[in-house]
Amino acid sequence: MIALLLAVAQAAPPPPPEDEIVILARKLRRVEIDITLTRKGEVKKCRVKKGVGDPVFDNFWCDAARACSDSGQTSSYAMTICLKKREREFLAALNAKYPGGRTPPPATGK
Repeated sequence: MIALLLAVAQAAPPPPPEDEIVILARKLRRVEIDITLTRKGEVKKCRVKKGVGDPVFDNFWCDAARACSDSGQTSSYAMTICLKKREREFLAALNAKYPGGRTPPPATGK
């Protein structure tokens, strides 16, 4: 009986690999950013607490927060809306540059 269960388990085909874009989307939902604003709405501190593991994506968040702050988004609510908008624009630009679900090659630090 145990041998039969083992044979059935071994015969099961492996699950199909997920598209890179599906994996990236899952990681993006889990991103955690810590942003501290001054009373004037300037970014005092920005840190990616939990990123996707790629500097291109992880650096985006603090760069976007600074751009939102520079454009006058001075409250937490306005910053959140601005970041969501910039995220959509960033992903649309990536999709145009890397069509078909491909993601950019990992940054090499050069």
